Amino acid sequence: MSSLPSERERLISSAVGFLQDPSVETSPLAKRIAFLESKGLTTSEIEEALRRASNLSNTRNLFFSGGYPQSYPVDRNASDWRDWFVMTVMGGGVGYLLINLARKYLIPALKPPTQTELEEAQAQLEQKYDEVSGFLETIRTDTEMIKKEMTQQTEKLGLAMKDVELAVEECLSGEIKRDQSLHTVQQEVEGLRTSIQQMIQSNKEAQTAAMVDLQTELKSLKSLMAARPGPSSSISSLAAVPSPNGIPPRHSSPPNGTGFNSLGIQPQSHSLSESSDARPIGIPKWQLAASGYNTATSNNTQTHDADPNSNQTGLMNR
Repeated sequence: MSSLPSERERLISSAVGFLQDPSVETSPLAKRIAFLESKGLTTSEIEEALRRASNLSNTRNLFFSGGYPQSYPVDRNASDWRDWFVMTVMGGGVGYLLINLARKYLIPALKPPTQTELEEAQAQLEQKYDEVSGFLETIRTDTEMIKKEMTQQTEKLGLAMKDVELAVEECLSGEIKRDQSLHTVQQEVEGLRTSIQQMIQSNKEAQTAAMVDLQTELKSLKSLMAARPGPSSSISSLAAVPSPNGIPPRHSSPPNGTGFNSLGIQPQSHSLSESSDARPIGIPKWQLAASGYNTATSNNTQTHDADPNSNQTGLMNR
């Protein structure tokens, strides 16, 4: 430790002297170390001071144990009259202070109130009660008003909901009625279309049958006219006779440029004229042998010229 500076050596020596003090030896080691650190000593210096102090203490104990009797420590806790005096003064002061505090704060608090104070407290309580009652009454009134308003709003809402339900029901019923009406109209239109198709089909069939009948009658008439001789006047009278079933004769309709009338049938007059041009109408020579042929022919000619309707009736009957 001789290498340490002289100043640090003095600090260590003073620390050793501090540690060897009998009053300090009884104190805890942590307090002694904290005190030495507060004086600016480092950890190594504190350890060196503790080591030196312990060595000196051991040497002293060995010296005194061999040559001198052991001295007992003086009791420092023994009290004398001065201590009692200080304690008495301090106790009296504290007691006086406590008594004054009790008189000033504790006794008035424990003392029952007077009649005036009770009346004042009661008046204050009644005033507070009145204020609270008024406040509660105001709250009750407001609550009643809010309750009435809520009831009215609930009733209005219920009426509105009923109106909405009625409107929805009316809309639904209207939709159902409209769907039913539309379905009925569709059925009627479908039935009308079916009936029109049936009417067209029946009319077509009737026209076809009438055309077939007309063609058959015309063929029979043509064969009759071809088989029976007669003047051209009878052919013209037959052409002027109206056909049965209200259908005009084929030759009455003008040709459309192709030799056919509006019904698509070749006119009868043209065919008759062609047949008359092809071969002359008359009775074969083997029929001329019968007597009265000329007379019958003239009579028939006069009859046809006088009454064409009867001629048509006769032809139709044949």
